Amino acid sequence: MAKLRLRADRTLLPRARSFALDQAGRLGLPEEGLGRLDLILEEVFLNAAEHAYGPDQGEVELECGIDPDSPAPGFFLRLTDWAGPFNPLDQDEPDLEAPLEERGLGGLGLVLLRGMSDHARYEREQGSNILTIYLTV
Repeated sequence: MAKLRLRADRTLLPRARSFALDQAGRLGLPEEGLGRLDLILEEVFLNAAEHAYGPDQGEVELECGIDPDSPAPGFFLRLTDWAGPFNPLDQDEPDLEAPLEERGLGGLGLVLLRGMSDHARYEREQGSNILTIYLTV
């Protein structure tokens, strides 16, 4: 397993992306999986950077590895933050059939996360939000 801790700052997305994609490639995630990982990482990292904390007030930790015991055995990406409790998996998906002017803001990232990962899990532990995303190798 590899870990990287960064300020929750959108300008650090390239560093987070490089870390996760390098680890995933090294651990055998196929090209299609790398593309899905890239989109998922962008969504969860930017959400943490833009919504979890105020400006320059927090950190996120990325952890990558292979988990043979996971619900979808293979590669995982875990993002941890120490902001207030927030489980993105408990949020309602937007009604994509509703007219655009009737839809609330946000929610499309959740559709992307659920559609592109093989499995995702949220935990609240010792004051941290832990979102783990699994992709099949």
